[in-house]
Amino acid sequence: MLFDFSKELRRHRSGGAQIDTELDPGRRLLVHAKGVGLTQALTSLRDTVPNRAGQIVPPQASFATVGVRQHHIEVFAVADGRLRHRWHRHGAWSQWTPMELPKGIRAAHVGAGAHSDWMDLFVVTENGRLLQRWWGVTEHWSEWSDWGDGFAGTPMVASVADNHAEVFVIRHGKLVHKWLVNGQWSDWAEF
Repeated sequence: MLFDFSKELRRHRSGGAQIDTELDPGRRLLVHAKGVGLTQALTSLRDTVPNRAGQIVPPQASFATVGVRQHHIEVFAVADGRLRHRWHRHGAWSQWTPMELPKGIRAAHVGAGAHSDWMDLFVVTENGRLLQRWWGVTEHWSEWSDWGDGFAGTPMVASVADNHAEVFVIRHGKLVHKWLVNGQWSDWAEF
């Protein structure tokens, strides 16, 4: 379903969930979800994401969202092996922008999380490698780091404090995690 955001309020119902979208006076898109979490709400709205050709991204696309405290919100989408993102800052959303991956790499799943004024982005590739990059106070993206092979599914990221992040992902059929404390990532540990 393609939403017409030019209207003041748009309502979408799916099962027991209700998702309302509206534009505030500053033309920012607000999403109100009842009976559904933010990730589920965005998943329900994913058919509105244009790909490079302006077409709608297929429903099997992988999505991640992250908010960097007092700075901006960012949405990432993986479809057809490509990674795209857009961000909301200073009252407006950017256009969907391709995020380059290392040469010859195709993305399968994406996960993201924030801690302090930093964001970590994780991509599981179609051949099972886990790539990581960060965005920080310099407002520039780091280069991609290759964290190894044997990964599957969507990386999930959480943070409980400044300078802390934790990533959970399937590796060789087992749930593993790695955590960042004071700028240093731990080794992988089975969960």
